[in-house]
Amino acid sequence: MVEEEESLLEIDLIKFQKTFMLSVAQEIRYQNTELAHNPQVWEIIIPRNNKIGFWYEAFLDRLGRCIVRHPRGLLLVAGDFNAKSALWGSRRPDATGGALADWAAGLGLQLVNEGSSCVREARSKLKIEIEDSKRKAWEELLETLEKDPWGKPYQVVLNKLATGSILGPRLWDLVYEYTTNMQLGEDEHMTVYADDTIVLVLAETIREAKFKLSMVLSRVIRRIRQLGLEISVHKSEAIVFPPENRKRWNKKVHIEIDGARIECSNVGIKYLGVTIDPLWTFNAHFNTVINKANAVAFKLVRIMKNLRGPSDKKRKLYANTIYAILLYGAPIWADELEANKRMKVTMRKLQRKLALRIISAYRTVSYDAAEILAGLPPIDLAAEKMRKVYERKQEIVTRGGAITERAINAIQKQEEANMIRKWKERLMGGSKSGQRVREATLPCFEQWIERKHGNMTFHMTQMVTGHGSFGEYGLKIGKSVNARCYHCISPMDSAQHTIEVCAAWKEEREQLRRKVKGSLTLDNIIEEILETKEKWTAFSVFASNVMLKKEEEERRRERELRESRR
Repeated sequence: MVEEEESLLEIDLIKFQKTFMLSVAQEIRYQNTELAHNPQVWEIIIPRNNKIGFWYEAFLDRLGRCIVRHPRGLLLVAGDFNAKSALWGSRRPDATGGALADWAAGLGLQLVNEGSSCVREARSKLKIEIEDSKRKAWEELLETLEKDPWGKPYQVVLNKLATGSILGPRLWDLVYEYTTNMQLGEDEHMTVYADDTIVLVLAETIREAKFKLSMVLSRVIRRIRQLGLEISVHKSEAIVFPPENRKRWNKKVHIEIDGARIECSNVGIKYLGVTIDPLWTFNAHFNTVINKANAVAFKLVRIMKNLRGPSDKKRKLYANTIYAILLYGAPIWADELEANKRMKVTMRKLQRKLALRIISAYRTVSYDAAEILAGLPPIDLAAEKMRKVYERKQEIVTRGGAITERAINAIQKQEEANMIRKWKERLMGGSKSGQRVREATLPCFEQWIERKHGNMTFHMTQMVTGHGSFGEYGLKIGKSVNARCYHCISPMDSAQHTIEVCAAWKEEREQLRRKVKGSLTLDNIIEEILETKEKWTAFSVFASNVMLKKEEEERRRERELRESRR
């Protein structure tokens, strides 16, 4: 069927359907090649009454294989995929658009346009806008140099603090202590970090709070100006924290700072990278970091292709950058995430996307299986670990102890072990998703997560998960009409049948047995390959050799089927 699809997809005329075009090439500029002047175009049309499902993901997988085998040159994939995403201008994204965006990013496809405007014209207009913006910015910078923002005469300074010197922050602290040491009332508090100042007042009513805040702010502003500094009123934000018994808050409140009116936000304010909302639910923060992480993930997954991509360790390094975005400030909001099921599910969707890219797996692999094979703990457990590490360090400080590097390492190691233990307990009593992977890895779960050797390859992942060129999987996703094995007489072609029973792979199996002792059940194989790098390599080679031949046989059958229909 693959060759049949390829012939159906290859056409000579471009017929756009108010959609987008994708380019397989990493560079749009091609020179001195025939394909550059004669681009190949594939047209895809998905009926609008269809919804995303196994058939849609299976179709994208088959289309992806066609694209991977396409010779070097310019290829345009155009048509109506019946998918909506903000990446190509849709105002209401849907699940189909998300799946299509993930698929395109995984293959390294580049979004060219929305199908309604000329790329060349848009490119020239963009170039003109960028040049005008740079010119205006340079003129504004020159004008700024002629102004004195401090209202004081200039003083020529020949020396400056050395880069990385600790004197700069200390001098700033000494100067700003004049403000921070100001006497405040019992219900008034002020916190300073770098050049950010936050003032808190406690009151029974909004009117009382506004009065107290105005009195404190006037004193703070006066002291800041006595130091020769100015405040940025337009950057100032305000928020009201209602009583704990309030479940909702949408009252409009404003304050005045230095004569300027500041509206109190009912969504949240950002302080030190964390968005704090009036009810301390951190919903606004979760939405912000998820959107930011999704944007970064879309760029990173383009370099994490299933085939001919980086190793899974490098992929995990890329994924950790997304984790750093998601887990920023985790000690503060970890408890709220545990209680917020909707946000937990949303974060795990992004986590699953990263895990699938790390292990080069099909999108049909479950949450649990992908996270186990990638070694990515659930986001809520990772946040809880960070919270406990922070609390234990604060406890040492409270008791008057010193936080040494050795103590920090010991705390982190203990909490890491606790997190893995809770993760394992959750898998043992959890759902049935990823059952094959869970049953194989749970007996040696700690060793699997903490292993120092071994990379998960595209074909090895298929062997472990059972999602690949197997009759059982093809029947499940609607690609095949039966689950029989075409390499022997077995009526069921599964991953375990391929590893342990199928006579077609006797030679490859014997080579594997020279390294892996005992039975060829998946749990024993996992236990064996964790012992040495040689055993891991032996299983990886076995998986690659077998799966390549199975894929070739699948293409042969599809070619014969196509010829028989002529």
